[in-house]
Amino acid sequence: MKPGGNGDVTATHRVWHQPTSKLRLGSGVIHQGHIYVNDMQGVAQCLDLATGETVWEHRLKATAGDNATWSSMMLTADERLYMLNQAGDTFVLKASPEYELLATNSLNEATNSSTIASDGAIFVRTHEHLWCIEDSKR
Repeated sequence: MKPGGNGDVTATHRVWHQPTSKLRLGSGVIHQGHIYVNDMQGVAQCLDLATGETVWEHRLKATAGDNATWSSMMLTADERLYMLNQAGDTFVLKASPEYELLATNSLNEATNSSTIASDGAIFVRTHEHLWCIEDSKR
């Protein structure tokens, strides 16, 4: 939607629409003309923000257990996207119109949360623990 307007602005302010979009629970991330989103089945997508067209779409495979996700994506200053699945895998993707999976890291614990960054560290809440992951050289 374009900003501004009053009342029902559907006809005048809609930029694009996906009437058959996938099941989504988490929030996406907008970065340099693209929006990065994931669906509840563990599929990550990059969409062109101006048109809504799919740039890439990939299923992120769980190391074990449930591939589903309720997480929101998180973008860091170094242009990395982080996304958790319910099996406790953290997927690290490059925030780029060219798909690149940088890493898959498993905590081997179930989670329904999203990654959170604070003061150079990444926090993950699983069903059993609160994890703080940071560079040991800090």
